[in-house]
Amino acid sequence: MPFQSITGALAQIGNHHCQDALRKLIELKGHRVSTQAALISLLSRVRLPEAASVALFNKLVEDSKDAHVREASLFGLGAMALMLRRSHPRRASLITKRLVAQLKNAKEPEALISILGAIGNSGEQNALPGIRPHLNHTIEAVRSAAIRSVRWMPSADADKILADGMKHDSSAPIRLSIVEVYGYRPISDIAYEGLRYSATRDINPLIRRRAIAILFRERF
Repeated sequence: MPFQSITGALAQIGNHHCQDALRKLIELKGHRVSTQAALISLLSRVRLPEAASVALFNKLVEDSKDAHVREASLFGLGAMALMLRRSHPRRASLITKRLVAQLKNAKEPEALISILGAIGNSGEQNALPGIRPHLNHTIEAVRSAAIRSVRWMPSADADKILADGMKHDSSAPIRLSIVEVYGYRPISDIAYEGLRYSATRDINPLIRRRAIAILFRERF
């Protein structure tokens, strides 16, 4: 059986023995970086991440010499927080608090973007205070990461951030990316107003068409 099929099955089953096997494979010396990052991604998708799996990702974020491995581990921590949010909210919250602390200490744009992406994977609305200072960042890529980091947060505050971005952000790619969020996010009253604005008043025809398509789908 191919290696990818075996490791995929381990992640799908996700019990203690499977997570332990994936952790050992991740720590095994001699992997290509792409293979190690793929294994990290698989472990992040298990339905109930163990404390040892979270600890491994924290260790890789701190100690790995490879930026791809560090980023994959960051994103994995966010995904684990999302998986734990319903069944183990305290554990999920602890993961997100650590990510927010890292965001507060980050200075370089690349680090900010990666950590915001990880927080976005978590869907943890308690992270909003840490995200807010970056919503008006002068660097477009950082601002985009901050706005999109609220996409899984089930709250009116998140919808307001997204709606404000649709109406007021100067970047057409950012406005379009926010509209696209509502291809899978439920449309609240706040979001509806933002989408209606995009559909009727955005200067970019692609954004107008996409917003119209999403509103039409929602109606029918």
